[in-house]
Amino acid sequence: MHNLVAAVFVEPVAREQYFLREDWPLHITLLRFDLPETPRMLERCAEQLAEAARPALGARLEIAEHAWFGRQENLLVSLVKPDPALQLLHERLCGVVLENQGRIASVRFTGPG
Repeated sequence: MHNLVAAVFVEPVAREQYFLREDWPLHITLLRFDLPETPRMLERCAEQLAEAARPALGARLEIAEHAWFGRQENLLVSLVKPDPALQLLHERLCGVVLENQGRIASVRFTGPG
């Protein structure tokens, strides 16, 4: 299984840019998930995720309070205020992953969480 993240970058990034796990450019994590390790599955899922995200392009979001994240809760993040368009996008992405035999990695922060 491939461990993947659907994210929206707030800072510009180049296509196929690489960075370390602890050194991500400013972004909003939409969903952490795993997919079976087949190239065709990854390609198909990427196309479906892009299609699901298209209606949310240009949505305006507000930043809320800060919180500690990570396995050891040592990563300070800024939370995004709940927004119906963002929640719908998240739910669409979850649907795409599950339709492709994927597994949601962070169930505590998935759906209404």
